[in-house]
Amino acid sequence: MPLVLTALFGWLSSLLGRFFSDTLLKFVAYKLLFFTLITVTVPIVAKNLITWLFKTLSQVASTHIHADGIQATVLHLSGVAGYLASHLMLSDCLSIIITAITIRFALNFIPFVG
Repeated sequence: MPLVLTALFGWLSSLLGRFFSDTLLKFVAYKLLFFTLITVTVPIVAKNLITWLFKTLSQVASTHIHADGIQATVLHLSGVAGYLASHLMLSDCLSIIITAITIRFALNFIPFVG
C-alpha cells in the first residue's frame, strides 16, 4: 500500500507542480510583455505621433504665413554668452516655446478645447 500511495502522491505533486509552474511562467510572460509595451512601444508610438502632429502644424502654419511679411529676427550672441547659449541650447528652447505658443493659439480656435 505505501508503494502505491508514494507513486500516487508523486504523480499528484508533479501535476500540481506543473500547474503552478505553468501559471507562474504565464504570469511572468504577461508581466514581461506589458513591461516591454509600456517602456518601449508606447513611448516610440507617442513620439512618432507628437512628431507627426508638430510637422503637420508647422506645414499648415508655413503655408498660411508668407515669408515676405515676416521680418527675420536673429539671436546673435558672442563670447561667453554665445558659449553658454550654445551649451544651454537656447535656440532650441526658444523654438520649442514658440511652437507651444503657436499650438495653444491654434487650439483656442477649436470649441471646447482651449
